[in-house]
Amino acid sequence: VIAAFLETIRDPARLKEASKLALDHQIPIIMLKVGKSQIAQATAAAHSGALASPSDIADAYLKQNHILQVDSLDELSEASQLFLHLRTYTAPGPSKVALTAISGGQLGFCCDAADAEGVEIASVSEKTVEELRAILPKFATAKNPLDVTTALFDPKLYKDSIKILASDDDVGLVMICQDAEMNMHPGEINLYRNIIKCICEVRSEIEKPIVVFSPLSTGLLAEFEALLSEAGIPLLQGAHESMVAVKLYFEWLDFLNNPDKVEVTQRIIPQVPTYTEKTLSEHESKNLLRLYGVDVAEERIAYTREEAVRYAQEIGFPVVLKVNSPDILHKTEAGIIRLDLWTEKEVGEAYDEILSKAKVYDDGARLEGVSVQEMVSGGVEIMLGGKHDSVFGPTVMVGLGGIFVELFKDYVLRLAPIDLDVAHEMINSLKGKDILFGARGAAKADVNALAETLVKLSNLVSDQHEVLQEIDINPLKVLEEGKGVKAVDALVVLRDSKD
Repeated sequence: VIAAFLETIRDPARLKEASKLALDHQIPIIMLKVGKSQIAQATAAAHSGALASPSDIADAYLKQNHILQVDSLDELSEASQLFLHLRTYTAPGPSKVALTAISGGQLGFCCDAADAEGVEIASVSEKTVEELRAILPKFATAKNPLDVTTALFDPKLYKDSIKILASDDDVGLVMICQDAEMNMHPGEINLYRNIIKCICEVRSEIEKPIVVFSPLSTGLLAEFEALLSEAGIPLLQGAHESMVAVKLYFEWLDFLNNPDKVEVTQRIIPQVPTYTEKTLSEHESKNLLRLYGVDVAEERIAYTREEAVRYAQEIGFPVVLKVNSPDILHKTEAGIIRLDLWTEKEVGEAYDEILSKAKVYDDGARLEGVSVQEMVSGGVEIMLGGKHDSVFGPTVMVGLGGIFVELFKDYVLRLAPIDLDVAHEMINSLKGKDILFGARGAAKADVNALAETLVKLSNLVSDQHEVLQEIDINPLKVLEEGKGVKAVDALVVLRDSKD
């Protein structure tokens, strides 16, 4: 086991090489990366640049290079202890636990910790429930998690309960919550000694790993710790720290048993224009997206009121009008966007109003016409973005979009380029992902089209990393399943030549 305390990553390529070597030799790297500074975000122009902190990018780098992360020295210590004892348990299996404790209150506390740290309690089969019911006292509840109640006074009954839980196909690891404070009286010590001995005996009778943990941040009596250590059973301290360690163990098994797929695909890199401005207008930004196959809402650039009306007729009502300017980046805040226009009169009035408001908002802004765009109704608003990081290179992100992106901060970031599997993993990691999958009776959104678009964007930021600093698609409308996506707004910021 490699346990690391890290302040900064100066050579990502070298660390990546080291992590691959460790993975090839089945050696886990557990890292506490400190430093959560947000200072570097202050000058970002795009939403993705403002959201993607240096810490976020480092986290994405570590995850993509199979380095396990913790948030405290206690978590680092407990995770290291678990891996030292379970290093021989590398076979694939369910990433769920059976959980036992000696009281209902203690069990509830442990379940709260499991839920908070993302450890899933196994849903045992009816066969397992019936086997437990057959041996436990009538007042006991035969289920997982299991309150063993008075079973702890009967060594055979206690052992059989653990063995039955471990035999269930949905269980990948058994967690036993056990405290034994230093000031127990002799009678308690004898009882707890028998419990520990039972656990040690079970260890040699089942194939799945066992983890014993104290709900407290202190260990057990030295005698008990020695018995567990001799049996090869990890003893962890703290309910939350123990759950973090188990979650990382399952994550590590996934790394080992589902290696990255190396797919070599032939792809023609599009020829992009040479830009003279640092910030592209929305129209130029969308044209760049089109080169990479991103579906963009139909639009025309009008330079007169008459053109705006004619383009609206050609596109079809209703339409959206907004100013096209490289100097006005966020049009909603500036109040220079008009939605849901149904008539020629509304379009003409909106054209005049938008230009007038734009001049008031920024009298020095370059106005490059007014964008007349199809009104994309319905769908889920998602933000896609990318950013060039000076240390790690190009990144790509997906998050809940629209005007609330910086309010909710629900986004997932990875280093670019990515493939479809990673794109789907990112989408499924969003806290609000249910909105894409038909929450509350809504139609399911076209998640496959969203994933494909995320891959296209990752190719763009990877191919153009020498010139591109930040890119936003916000919002990207994800329509009903089978109907695709539409980018309705976009922003591209280029790197300074000195960068």
